[in-house]
Amino acid sequence: MIPISSLLNEDLSSLQNTAQQALTTTSGDAHVNTQTDVEMTSGSASTTAEQQPSTHADGPSQYEEDDADHEGETFSAPRAEAAPKKKKNKGRKGKNKPTGFEEYYVDAPLTPEESKEEEDLYNPSRTFVERIETCIQRYKAKRKFDSERKDIFDKWMAYGGIITGPKAFGGGLDTNTLESNDAEGIATLTATDYVGGDKYRVGKEGSAFVVDFEGVAKAFLASRVPLNFDLHTLKMNQACVAIIRNFLNYLIYHNVCPEYNEQIYAARHVCDRADKELFAVKEASSRLPGPFNAACSTLFGGYYKHLYSGDQEWAEELGEICGSIGMSNKLATRIVQAGFGAYGSMKLCVAANAKKLELIASTPLGFEITEVIYADNDTRKYYQEDVPKTFSRAFQVLGKIKAKPWVNPDEPEDDRSDDGEGSGGVIGQLGYEFELWIEEDLLEYCFVGMKIEAEVKQLNHGVLYFDSVSAVRPSFFQPIANDMMIGWVEPTEMKQSEAERIERENEPAMEMDEG
Repeated sequence: MIPISSLLNEDLSSLQNTAQQALTTTSGDAHVNTQTDVEMTSGSASTTAEQQPSTHADGPSQYEEDDADHEGETFSAPRAEAAPKKKKNKGRKGKNKPTGFEEYYVDAPLTPEESKEEEDLYNPSRTFVERIETCIQRYKAKRKFDSERKDIFDKWMAYGGIITGPKAFGGGLDTNTLESNDAEGIATLTATDYVGGDKYRVGKEGSAFVVDFEGVAKAFLASRVPLNFDLHTLKMNQACVAIIRNFLNYLIYHNVCPEYNEQIYAARHVCDRADKELFAVKEASSRLPGPFNAACSTLFGGYYKHLYSGDQEWAEELGEICGSIGMSNKLATRIVQAGFGAYGSMKLCVAANAKKLELIASTPLGFEITEVIYADNDTRKYYQEDVPKTFSRAFQVLGKIKAKPWVNPDEPEDDRSDDGEGSGGVIGQLGYEFELWIEEDLLEYCFVGMKIEAEVKQLNHGVLYFDSVSAVRPSFFQPIANDMMIGWVEPTEMKQSEAERIERENEPAMEMDEG
């Protein structure tokens, strides 16, 4: 470093040479970079840079000013530019922590202190209600719930008789309450999931309620989940079931209620079945009855008869936008003929060609699938070689299902007339296994035990078909009384003045009835 003050008596050229040697400390490339940086600035900034010495790390620019302009100034060697500090990304804090719902997540082993604590919390001497309330509270504290998981978990708890939400008239805790209770007592008072007073004797003799982990799992997964949650992919269905399985695993791992372990294991088995069946049920609900059964309904009578809109004048303008509704008779005839050729008898084919088939019975019927049968090689060859290709998309290979009548326990009993004929008609009295024909791409979503409610119809040559599918249910479908308690609000005592007003309004009507 050379102070300019010591060079005041030097010759101007000597000053410039000395200053140039002292300041040229960087490479030529750096010097070029400095010039580039200056040129990229505005005109005023460029002028300023030429008038003042630069201390840029890349080196100074050329100076041509008189030494008088630099009197009293000091030039210093360039300093190395400090490396930029890395910013701390606080937004991702806790992002990678496990939620507790991972597929292979396992709770950490208990320490001796934790084990001793849980032995006391879940001691069989405590009532089931006390243990399950404590368990739910501790479980929620150890799991990371997002809004969707919380919604599913809370609805499952509510369906099973657990009240979710702050306790009524709880308010805040005063100082005396905080000082007179330990951590467990305070947690109990502030719990947001608890058993109502009317169920506090559950599990004891004389209680109107029973503990049924398996029954609640079956009813909730079969009835409430499809109704309340739009689970349109297999992964979403499995994620929903995983929440229930996760809690059941927690009950077993922490030995919360060993007297009900058999029920809990059975409920976990229901979850395993739901993993495979719930998505299949959703898909079957939207795809059934399939082209063949829709074609029979179009030709012989049913929901699809007279439904076709492709030949209507108003449909011509909308055809390109939304397509036609239903199935034309021409297409339906070809689909039915192909199906009869694959599985029907010669007598049936002759009757079909002569147009002597007619509907003889129709009834709403529930049935349970007992066997799923895919087409054999001969049938596949028939569809590939003998079926016309004009409507190739509609001519899908037919398979079969075998089924038996099933009565929905949640529906009222069939009301039969004096002669024994009820709403079930001839088909409703079938006590044996029967056969229905369904396309193979739909059989992918059918399984043994699946329950279907539809309108089943019978032709005079014994062929059965169905339409108007009203419900498709998994194999573990089992309604329980909890369904009737959905939306239940505990009645409150009516004010005396209100009761008197209603009684006065009803008095004239009562007098007229007596008269």
